[in-house]
Amino acid sequence: MHQTLQSRYCASIFVVGDAATLPKPVSKQAFNAIDMGALAAQNVLRWLAGDDLKDFSPPSKPLLVTFGDLQTYLVAGKTVLANKTLAGAKEGVYQLFMAQTAPQDGLQAVPGALRRLRKSWKELVVPGLQSIKDFRAAPECRTLKRL
Repeated sequence: MHQTLQSRYCASIFVVGDAATLPKPVSKQAFNAIDMGALAAQNVLRWLAGDDLKDFSPPSKPLLVTFGDLQTYLVAGKTVLANKTLAGAKEGVYQLFMAQTAPQDGLQAVPGALRRLRKSWKELVVPGLQSIKDFRAAPECRTLKRL
């Protein structure tokens, strides 16, 4: 497969997500698959128009990962921060994504997304709100370094 997401075997086939084996490997994260899908759609139109295709270049995005009882980890570069309060941030990212992919057109999706976001912040973030100093000093907050 080419870095453009186009199959080496059939020019009219574009592959995204976990099925995509690129010359420059990317992590198997949902945000990469979503970005691949958007690029594949653009490249299909470019291919049909006879234009040059664009290569997939994975963005450098921090990860928010939740395990168990909402212990959440923020992975940014070589730094990992762990705290339960980060679960609200993860929920916020999720709700923004859901609003973008909702079947309603445009502004029709906004009220539902705002309702879900408000509920998640009320249940997950507000109870744990604290200053950055308090956040870092919390016993369940740990800064870890990846090797």
